[in-house]
Amino acid sequence: MTMISFSNGDVKKIMPDQRIYYYADAQTIHTAYPDGLEVLQFPNNQIEKHYPDGTQEIVLPDHIDGQREIDNAQLRRREHLDGTVKTVFCNTRQETKYSTG
Repeated sequence: MTMISFSNGDVKKIMPDQRIYYYADAQTIHTAYPDGLEVLQFPNNQIEKHYPDGTQEIVLPDHIDGQREIDNAQLRRREHLDGTVKTVFCNTRQETKYSTG
């Protein structure tokens, strides 16, 4: 493992299976994996996953609203805790599916 500390408080760790960068001012952790996946963890417990194909998955912390959001070139989908799924497609078509059918 290689660790580099910067004067602004940021820290970079390089390991064979991942690279971790800690942004001190933002208190955010950015982890990059060899397969192209990048994961950001924010101080409010929000987690963002950025996949190599351009898909983004955002998981908001439960104490805010607990929704899960998926974003890519084809669509933007928000999954709510009650099971409702709202999707907006790239052609602007919208679809809402309720947990009750």
